[in-house]
Amino acid sequence: PHSIKTLVDFRPSRQRVLSRSEPPHYTPIIAEAVLHNRVGGNPAILQAQVQRLAVAARLDHVELRVLPSTAGEYLGLITPYHLVSLRPSGRLTVSVYDQPTKSIFLEDEGEVATHQEIFELLLSASPSRSASLSLVEEAASRA
Repeated sequence: PHSIKTLVDFRPSRQRVLSRSEPPHYTPIIAEAVLHNRVGGNPAILQAQVQRLAVAARLDHVELRVLPSTAGEYLGLITPYHLVSLRPSGRLTVSVYDQPTKSIFLEDEGEVATHQEIFELLLSASPSRSASLSLVEEAASRA
């Protein structure tokens, strides 16, 4: 229980990186379905999450993309991971998987290259930044 609490407490602290004075460029891709999933059946939680997402998506350095549910052939490729390019840019890219009890850092160039290819494929199947933001804002207004 202690390690799970530590990870749960740590995850929101990662979000603060986006509000630093020199924040990194961040391009998340989310499935459209997550804009409608009620966590624990509580609509207030969904509303708060989608509204927070809309705020973050409006930041200049955030390019949120929403993979539409109509992109069925691509939905099977979605597994949560982060591609992190360490400074200097392009010097080292790692893929980070979050699991309930730990985070896994992949440094193998072949595995990371596969994750980069999947990311590019999902990005190409997603609507533009502005269209994705519209989807998020619409969901936030309905939530």
